[in-house]
Amino acid sequence: MIDLHCHSTFSDGSCTPAQLVEMAHAAGLTALALTDHDSTNGIESFMAACARPVNGKTLLGVPGVEISADIQKGTMHVLGYFLDTTNGPLQEVLTQIRDGREIRNRKIVAQLQAMGMAITWDEVRSYAGEAVRRLPSTAANA
Repeated sequence: MIDLHCHSTFSDGSCTPAQLVEMAHAAGLTALALTDHDSTNGIESFMAACARPVNGKTLLGVPGVEISADIQKGTMHVLGYFLDTTNGPLQEVLTQIRDGREIRNRKIVAQLQAMGMAITWDEVRSYAGEAVRRLPSTAANA
């Protein structure tokens, strides 16, 4: 049995890449793909965890990504597998997508605050975990 679509704390998942591998072993999977949204930041630790034997068995780790693409009717997600995480142009595009999402999310927080909701960006970041990073203040206010 295999799972070719899972997310870690580097995206919208609640488990670290290593925890996902532990769960896959426990479930008897033979292969697992890490396909975080617009990020390959968890792939290195994921692949290392897959290579560590559990009960004499390793897990086939598939380095992947789920790329958000804007289309006329909304957003489409494209899954990519066995990718080169050191590919510069790919990483540039993923960074642009994540930066755009952070700018959008900061605007949402500001709108909620304007409606009287007691929420801060730091609170949002604390729930988002590794998936959120800080943009320079000028880009964040764009």
